[in-house]
Amino acid sequence: MNQFTTMAYKKKSGPKKPIHHYARVWVLLGIIVIGLGYGTAMMILDYQKVQKVYRKQIYGTWVEQNVADYAADHFTIKPKGVFMDGRQVSSKYSFDGVVLTFTIGGEEHRFEALNASMTKMKRTAPAHYESIFINTNPPESPSGSHDLNW
Repeated sequence: MNQFTTMAYKKKSGPKKPIHHYARVWVLLGIIVIGLGYGTAMMILDYQKVQKVYRKQIYGTWVEQNVADYAADHFTIKPKGVFMDGRQVSSKYSFDGVVLTFTIGGEEHRFEALNASMTKMKRTAPAHYESIFINTNPPESPSGSHDLNW
């Protein structure tokens, strides 16, 4: 190999960056990661608080309307789950402020809120027919509640 070939394969090294330059980059990245983590944690905590408020709004006994008393469906929502005829039929339910969903015997039951005071809901599943349910003993609601336009 001659002198020119050897020079072509040599690594050119420019001025090295001082170590504190890399430290600044790592500190900046660390601040970004911590900020994102904090923001995510606050968002999750806020979501959990909102879910607690929503869940409290649907507590009570819901009775089907416009049917004979002996044929009316009814259920009670409590913190521990869904109850029918004094028995717990589901320990899990979800409510996002508009839609209540729970499963009984493998069949999904879904209801949509019709007003902000959470005293009236419409059954949308099972799909054999739609019916209106009224909360016969709702928790105290804040004053100024009005119907929702959904």
